[in-house]
Amino acid sequence: MREGECLCLTLDLGRSQAAIADPTQMKIKKINQSFLTTDAFMNSVKYALDEAQSAEDVHGGFSGSSFSASILKGLAMEDITGLYRY
Repeated sequence: MREGECLCLTLDLGRSQAAIADPTQMKIKKINQSFLTTDAFMNSVKYALDEAQSAEDVHGGFSGSSFSASILKGLAMEDITGLYRY
């Protein structure tokens, strides 16, 4: 691993539009078993945004409990929409 890089827990997150101003509005739907580095996750986000028709296709919009998005899939085919860096 490169200096300054670390392994991160992957998460499946849900959030409303209010989470832009108030991060406490984010909900952790699931803590996944896959691990990623921050660089690998950011590269996946950039690729997903480049390939998508719109950014909403990647982040799923702001539909609260019916939030559905997937930046990438983990080893067990789980949706990964965020990281927890510890």
